[in-house]
Amino acid sequence: MSYFSEVIARPRLREWLEWDDDQRRFNNENRLRDFYELLVTGKIRRQTDIRSLHKILEYTPSNIDRLLTEEGYTMDEAFGEAVRIERAQSVPPTISWRTRLRDALRILRSGISLPFGNEGYEAAKSLAASFTVTPQSNPLWLYATAVIAAVAVAAGAIIYRRKRAVQHS
Repeated sequence: MSYFSEVIARPRLREWLEWDDDQRRFNNENRLRDFYELLVTGKIRRQTDIRSLHKILEYTPSNIDRLLTEEGYTMDEAFGEAVRIERAQSVPPTISWRTRLRDALRILRSGISLPFGNEGYEAAKSLAASFTVTPQSNPLWLYATAVIAAVAVAAGAIIYRRKRAVQHS
């Protein structure tokens, strides 16, 4: 695949260069000149650099100017900055694991008294479900999630056994 085929395949690059399907040409001559300059100066050396350019335009469009004006500034540096911004924007909101753990401990301290009502089970289940586990999760967070899930499962088992015992008596 050629560099231009890569450009045509990327919507953000097509928009940036103002691709016209009917005329089968790029209409933004200034940006097309900038693109040629990136090719000629060796800032774009591989097809993967075109993919990087796509992400740079999406997250750090001002870095295109830096690529054109700063001699030592590389596509890899510009792409790295775009990826950092993309990741920062996609990080889930911070949830206070201390608060969640405190709530879990409160439930555990209150004990599971029999008969364990549906409201207690639902509270434990809701608390367990509210934990968000991501690859970046704190190990203590993961442990707390497992404990709460185990409490919810145990509570469900106790309720099930109690109901069966009442039905068979």
